[in-house]
Amino acid sequence: MATVKAKRLSSAEKHALALRNWPDLAKKGCGIAGKLWRAADHVRDVVTPKIVRHGIQLGDFEVLFILRIFGPPYALSPTQIYRVRCCSSGGLTKILHRLKKSHLIERYPNPKDKRSELVRLTPKGKRVVEAAMDSVARLETNLLARFDRREKDMLTTLLDKLLTAI
Repeated sequence: MATVKAKRLSSAEKHALALRNWPDLAKKGCGIAGKLWRAADHVRDVVTPKIVRHGIQLGDFEVLFILRIFGPPYALSPTQIYRVRCCSSGGLTKILHRLKKSHLIERYPNPKDKRSELVRLTPKGKRVVEAAMDSVARLETNLLARFDRREKDMLTTLLDKLLTAI
């Protein structure tokens, strides 16, 4: 029986263990997916506290971010937000209720379609999402400090390509 060390294993240590104890795994191409999965988990773990400090949750930030990037008047229909965010409609409804209660968004009748409403970022919501984004940007700068500009551009291109394939 293998002894498990108490410390967190590095990628190289995990790779060495896999090659020694499960040599067929390398042929199956699971290494990259596993690293992406772990990286996403770690990034979420360090980003979430930065966002929570601004009084919002990760899902709230995503919705506020979407409204902000579409520019003035910072308004979209819930369906448009749903499509951009790719979440469940029930999950989005819960987030929109929470954001409205916190006065970060407002809902008003859609002048082009009387059957629907639009969701608009309030001035307070704009301040909160911009402050949270500043925190996330500083964190990203620190996380990627070891990368030069060319490597960052390459990483961005490769991640975009992967996300398009997914």
